[in-house]
Amino acid sequence: MHILKKLIPGMLFSVLAAVAQAQQIRKGVTVPQETESSSYKLRTGDSVEIRVFKHDELSVRGSIGPDGSVALQFIGSIPVAGLTPGQARGRIEAMYADGWFKRPQVAVNVVEYARATITVTGQVNRPGTFALSRNRSMTLLEAIGTAGHFKNTANQKHVLLKRGGKTYEVNVKNVLRNPQTDVTLRDGDIIWVKEAIL
Repeated sequence: MHILKKLIPGMLFSVLAAVAQAQQIRKGVTVPQETESSSYKLRTGDSVEIRVFKHDELSVRGSIGPDGSVALQFIGSIPVAGLTPGQARGRIEAMYADGWFKRPQVAVNVVEYARATITVTGQVNRPGTFALSRNRSMTLLEAIGTAGHFKNTANQKHVLLKRGGKTYEVNVKNVLRNPQTDVTLRDGDIIWVKEAIL
């Protein structure tokens, strides 16, 4: 019993040390994992093929409509814009499983991607609308370069970025000094370069 009393504190210390070490590892190390949310999300204008296994007559091929949905036999108009192909597949399978088929299997594939664009206007040499590549992102600085760079009259400290219903002000001179703060653009972004007040 005396030996056991001596052993228990040592064993307890070892267990607590191991737990502390494990907690430290979990806190200090972040393992990046690819999640479905990082996958491509379907957009209005994308051309998709939707196939229903063993029911070829239900398969369709067409564009996602302006309302973000696709029309399918029996289950009607299904909203899919903003979903990954996997999420869209799950939604369609759930709809077909509700009174139509037992364990339906659906495949959703993008046949052609809708054209993604950004617009640069204001005090640049070649204002216009430019296509975004699916394989490589474009930053605000790159967009301004694509638009022929700033005019001499440009206010580089107060460049406006309109995204959805929000407008952000970017000090491009600061971005040039700290390139890591450059902004990655999204489809539909509008960059407005204001005129400097002399």
